[in-house]
Amino acid sequence: MDEKRREEIALFRYEVIAPLLHVEPGGGALKQAIEKLVEKAWTIPYSETTSIGYGTIEHWLYRYKGGGMPALKPSPRADNAQSRKITGEVAEAVEEILESHPDLSGPLVLKELAARDLIRSGDLSLSSLWRFRKARGLDAGRIPLRRDLRAYAFEFPGDCWQCDIMYGPALPTEDGRRCKAYLYAVIDDATRLVCHAQFHFKQDLKALKDTLKQAFLKRGLPKRLYMDNAKIFQTKQLLVVAAQLGFHLLHTKPYRPEGRGKVERWFRTVRASFLPRLDLNRIESLDRLNRLLWAWIEGEYHQTVHRALGEPPLDRWLRLADHVRPAPPDLDIEMLFLARATRRVKKDGTFTLKRSLFEAGVDFIGEKIVVRFDPFDLRKVRISREGEAEEREAYPLDLDANRRVSRLPDPEPPPRKEVPLQSLDRLADEMDALRPDVEEAGSEEKGEEEDGQDR
Repeated sequence: MDEKRREEIALFRYEVIAPLLHVEPGGGALKQAIEKLVEKAWTIPYSETTSIGYGTIEHWLYRYKGGGMPALKPSPRADNAQSRKITGEVAEAVEEILESHPDLSGPLVLKELAARDLIRSGDLSLSSLWRFRKARGLDAGRIPLRRDLRAYAFEFPGDCWQCDIMYGPALPTEDGRRCKAYLYAVIDDATRLVCHAQFHFKQDLKALKDTLKQAFLKRGLPKRLYMDNAKIFQTKQLLVVAAQLGFHLLHTKPYRPEGRGKVERWFRTVRASFLPRLDLNRIESLDRLNRLLWAWIEGEYHQTVHRALGEPPLDRWLRLADHVRPAPPDLDIEMLFLARATRRVKKDGTFTLKRSLFEAGVDFIGEKIVVRFDPFDLRKVRISREGEAEEREAYPLDLDANRRVSRLPDPEPPPRKEVPLQSLDRLADEMDALRPDVEEAGSEEKGEEEDGQDR
């Protein structure tokens, strides 16, 4: 099994056990939490089964507590698992169709999949579709007439953070145009404190990562992080960060924004109390807008009594600050958010990343390496041999500089042990062994010829 598969399986196992990491011991709470996970249907990587046993989940939990993410990786051996009958792409299509048309029959769902060229006739049976539909809760009539939307709140700071994005005002950019700004915000559920909020010009992973890094540095680490189901919130890199820091990454169900009510309510406060007071003609940059935002958050919002709490968010945070989980002092936030890829180093000591050439060095030629990098800053990357922790920096290929650098002399070949070849000597010995018989036959023929001449 290659390293990529082992990491995918380890991340899946972490997703399973993440809700158990902060369950309070005693009273059977952990047992009940595991039993709830056993009842769920899972899409297990590289497996056709959809259920996980109690003992397996418990085993994964204690392995993680004892050795972290590496302990969740399966042992490196041949992977004989087969692909699922319903692949991820087909599964997404089935969910999309049935979310829009919950009463659609199985044969009609298969026809829709075939029309999208996702399956061919006979690829998928009705029984397989029915089992998948039931496991995912996609059967007809699954939507209750009345949703249970009772309000809730966590008890302590860091128990749960909510994160979302709001459309902001349009501002001038460096090239003279006006561009829409987006407000990224992370709110603590228990205290309504803004862990961090910031305007960015783009809705992308770079802006989200920067927001989360600032929140971790200022307010510690959460036990749960509750986010939208948008694409940028469901990247593998965020799941890796969650596994490294030990928090549960949660996503809102489609069309159910009520779960993020705290951050949505804060956005309403921003629209009512902050945005109307801006003079956009005097805000010349994104930095200026963020400066005003942070002043309003710290000087007004955090200091004002919250109607639901009965006290200011900052006061509640400080009163319960003993429950905050601080980030480890040796934690390198920048390194944590680096993306990861594997590459093969070419004969000239280079490798390709994001359509650019980087220099690994002659000592990596022909080897498979692990590359860690910031996708938005490729001025340098970090490389290491697969399975080794030691890293070195690698930089983009500079052909002009390489032209001026003197080449290293070719390495001396290692001394060779002289091993005599024996095949020709053996052949010669065999031929010599045959030679007396040939000579004897030749002398007999010669004697017969002489006798004939005498006659």
